[in-house]
Amino acid sequence: MTINWNEFITKQYWFGIERGVVHLTDKVILYFGAALVVLGVVFLIVRLLSSDKLKRPQFGRLSSVFMTIGLLEMIWYVLRWQYVSALGSRTTALLIGLAGIYFLIKPLKYFLFQYRKDMNLLNKEQLKEKYLNMKK
Repeated sequence: MTINWNEFITKQYWFGIERGVVHLTDKVILYFGAALVVLGVVFLIVRLLSSDKLKRPQFGRLSSVFMTIGLLEMIWYVLRWQYVSALGSRTTALLIGLAGIYFLIKPLKYFLFQYRKDMNLLNKEQLKEKYLNMKK
């Protein structure tokens, strides 16, 4: 199976459902959804094993987003396979993916901009507590 790049710009590709035809892009979306579910389980395990107070909530959010979007993409594939007109279009899969990206912005922004600051504050607080407990 090869991808016909010219059909990406057609209305039929984004909004239609062809009976009996499963495109390579549909399978890619299915496998991508399965990979996201596996990645969500990995983040869940990392969250459960992590002792870092700052990373645990973010790993939980990442896990939830990856598992939710992955399951929704896999359900989309089943709906497409069953020829459900409204929810089986590739536009729905695109909207699910965009929603996933939207919900990933907050944890990624935290890790990129705020995590270092919070880690420094936490280290200062732990150091302060350590010396306050030594004086007692």
